[in-house]
Amino acid sequence: MTRTPAQAPQRPSVEKIVVQALIAKYGSTYTISTVLPDNPTKVAIRVQRISGAGNNIQVDKAIVEIEVITSKHISGTAGYGIADGLSREVQAALYNLRSLQLPTGVIQFVRTIAGPRRIADLNADTYRFAATNEISVHA
Repeated sequence: MTRTPAQAPQRPSVEKIVVQALIAKYGSTYTISTVLPDNPTKVAIRVQRISGAGNNIQVDKAIVEIEVITSKHISGTAGYGIADGLSREVQAALYNLRSLQLPTGVIQFVRTIAGPRRIADLNADTYRFAATNEISVHA
């Protein structure tokens, strides 16, 4: 008798699920991705997994940094307040997305570890606010 090895399903991606959820909410207004464009023309929201591991094949548990980035040439002198306010709005949106069925999975847990807080940038005209979150998703 020939035995076929079991195939594990692909683990859901925290980055992908969070990016898709934020695009659905803010996509027409802001640039949302894991990599920033070279010359952004809109306020950007960057989602980056910085640590973490899955508890099992169906759950991805990660530490995720979510940054809001703008500059004086995009937002003028209001850039600091725009980045600060949007970072807090994104934080609330993450909590409100828990348990909702999204196209590629479900956000089951969100915990803010640090932030939102201002992150210094080499360019004095750039405003960056970031929050570090523990996020779990399942397929």
